[in-house]
Amino acid sequence: MKIKKEQIAYFGGYFDGEGSISIAKVKSNKSKRFIYRLFVGIGSSNNLPLLEIYKFFGGGIQYRKPRGISKLHSWQFQITGIKALCFLKKIYPYCLIKKKPIEVAFKFRRIIRKNRMGGFKPLTKKELNKRQELKKLIETVNENNYTRPN
Repeated sequence: MKIKKEQIAYFGGYFDGEGSISIAKVKSNKSKRFIYRLFVGIGSSNNLPLLEIYKFFGGGIQYRKPRGISKLHSWQFQITGIKALCFLKKIYPYCLIKKKPIEVAFKFRRIIRKNRMGGFKPLTKKELNKRQELKKLIETVNENNYTRPN
């Protein structure tokens, strides 16, 4: 299914206002080692935009029951890895607030390396440190996006 430029622009604007990017340290199911993974998410009380994004880019959508003072139902779209990178590359030109976090995500994905056998090589200490550094950088950039005056 072909995606229209207007849809990409809409997704970019929607993500710019409602989305988030993070790099998380998680335990790998296969190797049982800790790895760093790129996560892109969008939370919303309306699932229609999330379903449209899912239709073109994949990922997953999770329903969340109302909690706390808010009585709203909500949904969380999440996409990781190469699919997240494809999504971010498409919407990047249409983002304003999330430009810096997206750029950090691009740097993070560039340092992922595959070996020639199709699996992943164990990371060196230097590579682990670089991933941790980018994790901290994206946290700082995200924090500054919400606390820095214009």
